[in-house]
Amino acid sequence: MSDTKFATNLPYKSVFLAILLGLAGPIGLLYTTWLGSLIMIILGVIVSAIPKLGGALVALVWLVCLFWNTIAVERYNAKLLDKYKS
Repeated sequence: MSDTKFATNLPYKSVFLAILLGLAGPIGLLYTTWLGSLIMIILGVIVSAIPKLGGALVALVWLVCLFWNTIAVERYNAKLLDKYKS
């Protein structure tokens, strides 16, 4: 048998798109993880109810969503590549 490998078009998720959608906060997390999105939406609602610190904490939640989305896409792509390599 031949040891030729065929190129496949794997369904990668775009890191650039993840960053753009991460700017949308918890809704942008739906691109990578629906459970993470649900968690951050609930956390955002709870945090926004805090009278004096609410605004700053919501901004922090937004930043966490941005980074979480990017990391989740990179993990997804790595798992996908490992799956098809073997």
